Amino acid sequence: MKYLNLKDPKVHTEILAFITDEMAENSDLEGDEDPDDALPDQTTPNDISCQDIEESFRSCSDDDALPCEVTETPLIMDEEDHPDESDLEAFDIKWEKILTPPKSFSSYQFCQNYGNAVTVDSHAPHLIFSLFFTSTFMNLIVEQSNLYASQHHANLDLTIEELKAFFGLLIVMGFNKLPSLRLYWSKDLNFASQRIMDVMPLKRFLRILRFLHLNDNTRMPLKGQFGYDKLCKVRPLFEQLNTTFHHAFNPSRCISIDESMVKFKGRSSLKQYMPLKPIKRGFKVWVAACANIGYCLSMSVYTGKEEKAGTSKMSLGEQVVFQLTHLFKGKGYCLFFDNFFSNVSMMSSLLQQIFFCCGTIQQRRKFFPKSYLMDDKQMKTGDSDFACSEEICVVKWRDRGKKSVCVISTMHDPNVISSVLRTNKEGARERVQCPVAIKDYNQYMGGVDRFDQFMAAYSLSWKSRRWWLKLFYYGLDAAIVNSYILYKVSLRGSSNSTKPISHLNFRSILANELIGSFCSRQKVGPSPSSGFARKRNFPDGRPTVHNTKRLCNVGDHLPKKGPTNRRCAHCSTKAKQVRSQTICVKCDVALCIDCFIPFHKSH
Repeated sequence: MKYLNLKDPKVHTEILAFITDEMAENSDLEGDEDPDDALPDQTTPNDISCQDIEESFRSCSDDDALPCEVTETPLIMDEEDHPDESDLEAFDIKWEKILTPPKSFSSYQFCQNYGNAVTVDSHAPHLIFSLFFTSTFMNLIVEQSNLYASQHHANLDLTIEELKAFFGLLIVMGFNKLPSLRLYWSKDLNFASQRIMDVMPLKRFLRILRFLHLNDNTRMPLKGQFGYDKLCKVRPLFEQLNTTFHHAFNPSRCISIDESMVKFKGRSSLKQYMPLKPIKRGFKVWVAACANIGYCLSMSVYTGKEEKAGTSKMSLGEQVVFQLTHLFKGKGYCLFFDNFFSNVSMMSSLLQQIFFCCGTIQQRRKFFPKSYLMDDKQMKTGDSDFACSEEICVVKWRDRGKKSVCVISTMHDPNVISSVLRTNKEGARERVQCPVAIKDYNQYMGGVDRFDQFMAAYSLSWKSRRWWLKLFYYGLDAAIVNSYILYKVSLRGSSNSTKPISHLNFRSILANELIGSFCSRQKVGPSPSSGFARKRNFPDGRPTVHNTKRLCNVGDHLPKKGPTNRRCAHCSTKAKQVRSQTICVKCDVALCIDCFIPFHKSH
């Protein structure tokens, strides 16, 4: 078999001319980590094949002649478009133009509950949050962080109360964004946050962030060893969240499956490049969410092409769908996903597991009934066509634009037509006929998008060179979002007509409850940079006056006679005690008459 030399610039230009817009939009098809697209074979315009391209090169003039010898770089083929004989024998399907409504879906009685699966106290957000970040898991973070610090010959002494306060500060920073973490402790009042400074010093916050850890590095298998896991550093987090997310909530019958991106521009083999996405570089997280309210049910981080290794013949999309929905198998749930996941053989496999599915599908997929459907050029706006095979139907609909939309479903009757509103050329709204399968897809596919909207509103993520820390921020945000959704659902199900608070207020209350009365600042003998008045030559470290009180409105600091003699806050020392009966009205400290002015000056 001969292959074209893709390293030749002229050959590369000719082949790129046959890449369609649809292929460019799915540059990550089958988990491709590079921006290059898989080069098509039978999907090129006018069914141009490799042999046609090769013959056209041979027919060129001598000046434009290109070498056609065998090279070591093969032309990349999309395995979804070229089923081998064994696959055809294992899965056979016959398409017809006869309406065959799905009998399994109409006859199945869905009896699963919808709503919170645990008791939720709507007056205590931190108790809802503790359903996901349990005390056992918080203990694990504390132990692993202290262990990681000791391995680096440092002493962290992190406690659960301090870790909760640390999370609370991250939440506060999420809805009070500044360009840098250090600005919250700045001396410039335009940036400084007194709320954050009162909880813990900057050095302590950065120290916790530095040694925050979830797993023991010494027990992680190295690359090439048995049990090696690229996500070993964050595996406990995602296992914990997937378990608790599932146990805390029963979704509606409709579940949407889609990808979510975590922005990251550092160095990592897990980083994906998707040029046509809003977040072009980062980690790809597969998410299954309730289609009605956006509650995250399960999630999985894409680790690269190695996921496809093994004897399994399933595509990456099939593996993701089965992985995210295995806990709902056999219960009659309806799954909605886009054309990255859907193919004909997977729809049949999911139907055997009592999953009813609906999703867009590419016309170049295996077993797609292209010859049974009308061509795009023959269809006008609002026209639709279908092809059925027992329980599976493919519906094609022409919306505004040059291309039609194809949906494959195991739950919809292709004969049922609905309508959607569209704006015509005159600017008026008019109704256009639309198959109910496509209308339901547009309605129930947005569950993951709703989840992403909650995540992006007040994200607590910060830039970091440590790749796993970005995923930790993502998991922490996901737990907060799900806590807020549980809170709203609990209010809807109660007889109380209390209006739910906003997402922002929920995060603010949660931060206050996590912080509580915790304060890691030293109340005795503070450092000069902490904002307190420093006393010279006071080794006993008596309480001092905060600079915000000592240096504010100096004219209000009037002397008065006190009931007893007390040690002067400015000139008294342990070696030479100086007492005075005169006190400052505002500072409530004893001062000599000559000490009033120097004490209330910054220098």
